[in-house]
Amino acid sequence: MKHLLEFVISANHTNAILISAPSRYDLMSNSCVNNGIETFNGKLRKSLERFGKGELIDVFSERNLFTKQGNI
Repeated sequence: MKHLLEFVISANHTNAILISAPSRYDLMSNSCVNNGIETFNGKLRKSLERFGKGELIDVFSERNLFTKQGNI
């Protein structure tokens, strides 16, 4: 996350648009990986709001769009 934030801060004349990390559908929704993804996305969103630069777009995809292994 440090490198993402450094990029957003250094991009003075550029609109930075980031996409949130998607959940893993090949794991249980309450797995430690998916909990970590939610935590990361929350911290990234708060950091972007604090600096007032960049925008985070949430990725919402449905489970039925993925195969059993979690791939599109």
